Amino acid sequence: YKSYIEIKNAIENKEFTLYYQPMVNLENLEVFGAESLLRWNHKVRGVLPPSKFLDIMEHTGDINWVGFWAIEQLIKQINQWKGQYPDRKFILSMNFSPKQLMNPALPEEIRRILKRHKIDTKDIYLEIVDFALFDIVDEVKSNLDKIRNMGFKIAIDNYGLEFSSLNRLNSISIDMIKLNRKFIQKAQENDMSLEIIK
Repeated sequence: YKSYIEIKNAIENKEFTLYYQPMVNLENLEVFGAESLLRWNHKVRGVLPPSKFLDIMEHTGDINWVGFWAIEQLIKQINQWKGQYPDRKFILSMNFSPKQLMNPALPEEIRRILKRHKIDTKDIYLEIVDFALFDIVDEVKSNLDKIRNMGFKIAIDNYGLEFSSLNRLNSISIDMIKLNRKFIQKAQENDMSLEIIK
């Protein structure tokens, strides 16, 4: 209960923020984008990672608020950077949880946000986690189709913990796959696994 009240207060006091982790092209070491990372600037405990508060937000429903808030902040940020560096291609990405993607209001809320901001959505990747759930959840597929029709790209986050999930890639259009480092390290011991990565 105390954590629930703290989160409600944090929303009112605007204590949540986005950090940005660079995406780097390994061939020329240029930064070509960034992944947004949600953090809570707790007034007593300092900067907290999502593992300290997202589960509570999932239970209270505040996960939907934070998702809409984060995508609007992301759009503002990419517009700012594009204004500063107009000749540079730059993409941004953010994570969406299954609970957020099952929200029937998600596509319409994103449309409302887009009406407030001029943005080329093809430069924004929405990353989906817990991909194993998506082949059985029709609401997620429907929402992802609608979001993709708005021009957003779809990425699979932390992919590769199990090879059986390869078959699920046929169920939805994917623009980017982020391979898990452990998956790649393990695959180096297996020729077939290396072929799958290629």
